Amino acid sequence: KGDHVEITGVLPDLKITQPSLQINFRQSEIHIYVGEKEIYSYGMQYAKRGVMLGAGYIWQELPADYAGKVLRVTLDVQENDAFNKFLTIYAQETSHIYYNMFSNQILTVVIIGFLLCFGYTSLVIVVCMYTRKNAYRGMLSGLMWIAVFALLVATWLLTYSRMIEIWIDDFRVIGLIEYISLYFAPISMLFFMYDMMQDGWYRKVIKLMGILFVVCDVVMIFLDVSGIAHFARTLKLLHLMIGLNGIVAVYLALRWAKKRKRRADRIFAGSILLFIGFAIADLIRYALDKYGNTGWQLSATVMPVGLLVFVIGMFMSFVFMMMENVADNMERKTLLQMAYTDALTNISNRAKCEEIFAGYEESQDPLTIVLMDLNHFKQVNDTYGHAAGDELLIRFAGILKEQFDGVATAGRMGGDEFVLILDYHPKEEMERLMDQLLARVEKANASAGRPYEISVAYGYADNYNNREFTNVWKVYEEADRNMYEYKKRYNLGR
Repeated sequence: KGDHVEITGVLPDLKITQPSLQINFRQSEIHIYVGEKEIYSYGMQYAKRGVMLGAGYIWQELPADYAGKVLRVTLDVQENDAFNKFLTIYAQETSHIYYNMFSNQILTVVIIGFLLCFGYTSLVIVVCMYTRKNAYRGMLSGLMWIAVFALLVATWLLTYSRMIEIWIDDFRVIGLIEYISLYFAPISMLFFMYDMMQDGWYRKVIKLMGILFVVCDVVMIFLDVSGIAHFARTLKLLHLMIGLNGIVAVYLALRWAKKRKRRADRIFAGSILLFIGFAIADLIRYALDKYGNTGWQLSATVMPVGLLVFVIGMFMSFVFMMMENVADNMERKTLLQMAYTDALTNISNRAKCEEIFAGYEESQDPLTIVLMDLNHFKQVNDTYGHAAGDELLIRFAGILKEQFDGVATAGRMGGDEFVLILDYHPKEEMERLMDQLLARVEKANASAGRPYEISVAYGYADNYNNREFTNVWKVYEEADRNMYEYKKRYNLGR
């Protein structure tokens, strides 16, 4: 910091129609002269304010009479260790600048395009799926963090490769975008790991790492904004943090993959190891580029490939994790359905009904319970056999299911005893509903063509205005008494 660097040389006739100079600079106030005329300057205002100047490529078109004149480039360095050597100044046709930039970094361009498309598409999918009620909303956060990570690293690659200069020509703004995207990318990866690892111990470690990263990022931003220490000066600290957190992340990922033995975890652990391999290779390249005498350019970096591999690995891990979760949910749903469904009639069984009763008792919401019993069921079994009895139960359960779908839960309590559980309905409404049920039973009997018929007795009760019935089973017992009163009234047998 504080060094004054001056480079001079005579410009030959470049035999180019409209030549421009390409100069790479870092954290310096820069002035370019052709002869005695200044043709470019940058950084004076930022240098006076003591803020970070940024870095990048300068493309400056030469005047028509440049040949034979002295080129003088001056740099006043504003940060310590800004650069160790000054890279070659190139001249090229002005109209070919963007073409050459893209063609020299075609792989990076493709990777950036893929990451941007993937990131934005994934965010759209997350938003569209989250706004709809479905069983997988809770799993979408993993895809969201992958998308955020992809967008952040794509943004960083745009600045690191200097392609962002096509749209933004303020190097300080470019520098801020570069450092902020680099600072926050690891946090999104940690959030993804937090979603992926369900064990409490692992989550606590990842949460601690995330908090430390957020705190350090906020402190670094404050130091830069306040002018105490610019991003360029705290970059080594960031590298140290990324390195230490990377080691811990690899250890956790490998340990988790070994513990769970899931394909998703193995893929994620493998992608981290591959990424670290690319990162080490790029650090070696960077050290040779900065401190050696190779003349390599930033475009030689292998980091874009490493980031692409890592994002694809994260996504594949998420896909397999989703597949495993969907399979687990389907298995759990099947087991629950088996546990709560009557095997013969395919309506709710006693266990499910008792669970619903417990829910009403806990919420203290008023309810109505209807108990039903098939008349002469024993006679049908004795006369026509148990197969006929089963057919009778199945047919009646089907009628209940169709008649009260969306209104009540229909269940079989055992034998030929059925129940309807519904929110409180007044007596007039219940009489209307039960008349509709009896009419449907009569219609079913007429069309069945069986020598036996469905005949049902029922009784219902509610706890809307009865404080003695705070216990749901009291309501159930009252409905049972009312059902047997119905049987006596109409002289109906078993």
